[in-house]
Amino acid sequence: MGYPEPDWAAHEAQAGHLADMPLHTPLRVRDGQAWAEMLRDAPDEVVVSLLLLQIRSALAYSLGPVWYELVWHLPTVMGRRRPAVSAADAAWAVRMAASMPDTCESPPVMDVAVALAGWCDQPGEPMLLHAVEMLAATVDANRQIMARDRARLRRRLLSLRPEVPAGAPLEITMIWPDDGWSRAVLDGAARWQGDRRGANLLLRHLAIATGSKPSRRWLERAATLLKDPGATEMLRILVESAATAEPVIIRHEELPLLVSDPNADLLRAACWAASALAADWAVPALHATAGRSMFGSIHAGGGYASAKVPNACIRGLGLIGSEPAIACLLNLQRTVKHAGFGKQIGAALAAAAARAGLTLGELAERLVPDAGLDVRGERQIAAGGTVAWVSIGTGWRARTEWQTPAGRSARAPADAGADAARLARLAVREVKAALAGERSRLEGLLADERSWAVADWRRWYLGHPVTGPLTRGLIWSFSTGVTGIPADGGLLDGPGGQHPIPLEATVRLWHPARADTAQVRQWRDYLVTAERTQPFKQAFREVYLITPAELETRLYSNRFAAHVLRYQQAYALFKERGWTANYLGPYDGGYQGQARRDFPDVGLTAYFDHYPVDAGPFAYPVDLCTTDQVGFCRSGDRQRAPVPLAEVPELVFSEAMRDADLFVSVTSIATDPHWADRGEDPHFAYWREYSFGDLAETAVVRGEALARLVPKLKIAPRLELTGRYLRVQGQLNGYKIHIGSGNVLIEPDDRYLCIVPASGRAKVMLPFDGDQMLSIILSKAVLLAADDKITDPSITHQLSPR
Repeated sequence: MGYPEPDWAAHEAQAGHLADMPLHTPLRVRDGQAWAEMLRDAPDEVVVSLLLLQIRSALAYSLGPVWYELVWHLPTVMGRRRPAVSAADAAWAVRMAASMPDTCESPPVMDVAVALAGWCDQPGEPMLLHAVEMLAATVDANRQIMARDRARLRRRLLSLRPEVPAGAPLEITMIWPDDGWSRAVLDGAARWQGDRRGANLLLRHLAIATGSKPSRRWLERAATLLKDPGATEMLRILVESAATAEPVIIRHEELPLLVSDPNADLLRAACWAASALAADWAVPALHATAGRSMFGSIHAGGGYASAKVPNACIRGLGLIGSEPAIACLLNLQRTVKHAGFGKQIGAALAAAAARAGLTLGELAERLVPDAGLDVRGERQIAAGGTVAWVSIGTGWRARTEWQTPAGRSARAPADAGADAARLARLAVREVKAALAGERSRLEGLLADERSWAVADWRRWYLGHPVTGPLTRGLIWSFSTGVTGIPADGGLLDGPGGQHPIPLEATVRLWHPARADTAQVRQWRDYLVTAERTQPFKQAFREVYLITPAELETRLYSNRFAAHVLRYQQAYALFKERGWTANYLGPYDGGYQGQARRDFPDVGLTAYFDHYPVDAGPFAYPVDLCTTDQVGFCRSGDRQRAPVPLAEVPELVFSEAMRDADLFVSVTSIATDPHWADRGEDPHFAYWREYSFGDLAETAVVRGEALARLVPKLKIAPRLELTGRYLRVQGQLNGYKIHIGSGNVLIEPDDRYLCIVPASGRAKVMLPFDGDQMLSIILSKAVLLAADDKITDPSITHQLSPR
């Protein structure tokens, strides 16, 4: 189709002296405002001529800064004016914009051309519509155009295109075919059998979405369009492809890509639209898409180029607001490690809780996943004539039992089909995930001032197929004065024997900080004597009280300052314990680290400062960090003004300090058995001091546990607890195992003995899960008590006297 040239002589005459000031010249940027003022006062026909002349000039010269200023001021300049532009001139301008080189300079010219097309006095003229289609294809195909510019241009071009005819092909040119998601979508479009008009109307609506969240008007229009089956089918392809498509390696990318940045806007809008539809498939699709995009970025091989998609999924689930949608948000919250996503999820859940008239804690406990377990705590799997049951067994571990002629067995029968085995594995994985989430949630309740009526507690805790087994391993305190661990028959077990669960009372999770020393001692003795294990430290939980030194510093604590930690391990532990932190390094969080944990029930946030050690200006990744202050601020306070430690509730203070102690005791270089081999290391003095120095609170409680466990061991006659050490008398030497670091000294000259701990758990009943160091110490004690039977040459050559 030919595009006639404008009548340049007429336009030059009409523009007058303004035509002598081309916008491609290197004028000062502020001259763009002067241009805008001249245009504001000029007649409409002069404005049109000048813009056409400048497009002609832009085709021959590179754009100057005034071009961008002009485009910025253009909406203000024109206001409500609608100058008349001939179809021929408008078509020429749009066609020239579509033929601009594939550079970042294209959008300003495209903006001006689209503005001229919008002022055309014949909007339906075929030549203009053909040019608009060409420019739309160019915008969709040009990778150099920024996403926000592409969205703006798409929106304006769509307003120039005619209504979608019933027989038109699918308008999929807006999907950039360079990632795994687009390939799956285009493959689905190629097999399209439904109504194309409804699908095209939806695609156009998705293309004009802007901003970080959808407007109410946009969602209402989406809901109206989705009444068409073709629109619904297209939306399902768009969203479910994001949940199921495989990433692909494209062009020169080193990592597989699932959703590229040019496609992120369209997929984000599709996730928003799914919330307006709220179909049965929408919730699992949004959940799966969010999970894929949260836990992997393009940099980590996950295949997502931006955070737009996961944020849209979070918002979509929040807008749907059904119980399954909120349960998905809670699942994402329990597993997400990214601070930004965590904040988005928290906001969506807070809005859902407010709509339901509940607190976040109440909402969470009402939507705990049951992992398919029935009221008996079992999930039956049947496939191919094979029957299996998945349940929660001893030690709060998922177990599988198979139907055999002799009854239930832990081993699958020889004729068990592959489908049954696969379904059993999937069920076990689901139970494990539910258990991990509930264990973490229940432990978090130790910092909350939560209590329940007994009837509610029985319903949401004791009677739940996942929460119930954990509940029956914990100590609960009732307002009637009774304290105990739930047992069968409506009873409570404890040091004083069995008591019935009160019928009318309030109940709360017991915390040693609220109990006197005698009661704590009774519970610890009871657990060891009865050989009962708790799902996490409760009776043996460390208690941290504010010290005189902390009252003196008032706003912060130096209790855990000046330790040297293995940073990568510490950062992972921050995330595992629910703390958010910036990542140290020149390309991410800089060189001032701060880990933070929110305590929403009291509106406080704890923070733990840390800094890189021995890191140059471009060191990456950071290997070591040193710790600094622990403090508190009000949640949501952007200034993060410190809150006096004396004003922090005792449980919140104790739990925050316990986490800080955990970070130090687990990730300190002092727990690295190889550190002593580094020679003249600048941190050797710290390693030596912490490896064999005074015990922190975590180690003090570990010592108390050892005092109760040691007499029960077969090697007890060879063991002795002496202050900071567990002494072991072997056949060849005497040894001292430091209760804090697990490091070993050979007596009598205190030579360091390097023993790398083996993986696995100690074959000793421990009264709680979660203290790997206690298992390591006991394993080393068992090993060294029979040192004459050690065959590992890496150890035996260290045992000979000097």
